[in-house]
Amino acid sequence: MTTSFPPHFASALPALLPHPFTGQPYSLHRADQLPAAPARAREIAAVCNEPLVYDRLFRARRQGQPYAAEEAQAFLDWAAAGWQEGTHFVFLLLDADHHVAGALDIKSADLNSAEIGYWLGGAHRGIMTSALNTLIDAAQGAGFQRLWARPDADNTRSVALLERAGFTPYCPLDDLPNTAYFERLLEDSGRSSSR
Repeated sequence: MTTSFPPHFASALPALLPHPFTGQPYSLHRADQLPAAPARAREIAAVCNEPLVYDRLFRARRQGQPYAAEEAQAFLDWAAAGWQEGTHFVFLLLDADHHVAGALDIKSADLNSAEIGYWLGGAHRGIMTSALNTLIDAAQGAGFQRLWARPDADNTRSVALLERAGFTPYCPLDDLPNTAYFERLLEDSGRSSSR
């Protein structure tokens, strides 16, 4: 059952996140609340073309073609539209110089059970656990009851990230080959579904 009202993200964003190893400041922002900048699309394209990100997320879809800045701009437009329409919620992770380091998203407004996704540039390893925990806190505050993810089963970094963030494995009825499934049940944030 999908709830009938859109989530309201009241938590303090942007959230400041110090890198746990270097202390460098990062920040997590709603994608719709960052000023438009042509450089942002180029930064996203650069991260999405890094071998680890590209091979996992884009190689098959792009049929081996590079992830273009135009596609990154379309992603930013889609991200802003999701917030405006209340259908999906993209957050951008910025480094100390305010360049895009990564992205996280909640892929639906289904407060009962929503899929999440994420990607991070290789130069920023170590910050994603803090970013994901911040996303979880924001989702809980918005009334989400369950978050789930489906990384490739052989993506040990992604699996370890989910485990560090308190996700546990589960087995769905319609599982895909080479896919691991993880879920995290969130404590009731006091938001009633009778609104």
